[in-house]
Amino acid sequence: MSNANRVLWSEGLFLRTQHFQQQDRFFEATVRGALQAGQLHTFGFQQLTLDQALLEAGQISILSARGIFPDGTPFSIPDMMDAPRPLPVTPDTGAGPVLIALPLEPPGGVGFDPAHAAASGARYHGRIVSVRDAVQGGSDPEEIEIARPQALLLAPGKSVGGYTALPIADLKG
Repeated sequence: MSNANRVLWSEGLFLRTQHFQQQDRFFEATVRGALQAGQLHTFGFQQLTLDQALLEAGQISILSARGIFPDGTPFSIPDMMDAPRPLPVTPDTGAGPVLIALPLEPPGGVGFDPAHAAASGARYHGRIVSVRDAVQGGSDPEEIEIARPQALLLAPGKSVGGYTALPIADLKG
């Protein structure tokens, strides 16, 4: 897992040096990802690997991927984002593009599910990680809550309203 996820800021949080250092890592990774992708395309995949064994078993699953969503959000699976759940492909699935989708940031709405909460479909889900103080002689590692993007796979014909999405496969009928 990457150490480039954003900090999940919440009320009552006991601030530590690591929180600010983690936020710096997140911004640096975001800028770096945007600059690298800007040399290729405005958005899209820099790398995509599907799970061939699951594909042969009738499921679409991402092993690894790196790129930029159309809304400008950089992603890296599995480093900064968990792979979405596999999508079973049945005769009823239909033809068309299969998309990896990330919920859009809701204006003024809830965009985060804390680590202790069940997933609600928010853009980010919290995860508790141990982070070292980056300063020589600094304090011991501390547990902080980071926010990892929660992507999902959308079958052909599913609405992309409320999501930023990229096609990963095209199913034929």
